[in-house]
Amino acid sequence: MPIATAAPTATDTPPSRRRRLKPEARIEEILDAALLEFSARGFAATRMDDIAQRAGMSKGGLYAHFASKEQLLEMLLSQRLEPTLISESLIMPGEQKDVDTMIERFLEDIYGRLQAPDAIATVRLLVTEGARMPELITNWLMAHRQRFLERQKAIFEHCIAQGLLQPCVLTEYPELLNTPVVMLALVKMATGNHLPEELVQDMRRAHRQLLHALLKPAQCPPGEDAAGRALG
Repeated sequence: MPIATAAPTATDTPPSRRRRLKPEARIEEILDAALLEFSARGFAATRMDDIAQRAGMSKGGLYAHFASKEQLLEMLLSQRLEPTLISESLIMPGEQKDVDTMIERFLEDIYGRLQAPDAIATVRLLVTEGARMPELITNWLMAHRQRFLERQKAIFEHCIAQGLLQPCVLTEYPELLNTPVVMLALVKMATGNHLPEELVQDMRRAHRQLLHALLKPAQCPPGEDAAGRALG
């Protein structure tokens, strides 16, 4: 399951008056409003009028951005459940590239996303609405998964071709990269957003060890094995 991206914090109070916003900012505001309404009422009971009112805009203004609730839900899931990549910056020239840096950047990103205010609300929406709209959710999930796999495999293939990485199970099945954080997200959802920091740190250390054991440089210095280095 993908993991949610960081997003602006949704407020419980609709804007008191309309404001001039750039289209990107307006869409984010609409997504915040939709998440609140879907979470409070459920997808089926939520009307476009409810979302427009929550976002502080007219119904016509909302339809100028989204043609339907289904389209809004699909973008909400796509924007807020974007899986984490290791890492597109590695294919850019002029930057120091090594496996240690790659792993630390990935962990910083994905565990930061776990703390995003809307992350668990979006995961909960995916779980609860999946039973009511299996075809919509399944189609979205499979398409989103395929896009992630194509992007991540392209990054890994480039790294392997450049001598940065050896092929391994994670380069072949990159969705496994996110598995420990998926588990934490489900625990956080089940416990009402309560997740002991000790548990998070234990899982992060284990996650780091797993990545170091599997993602190895193409060439290691003599007498040194990438999986056996100090993990910190």
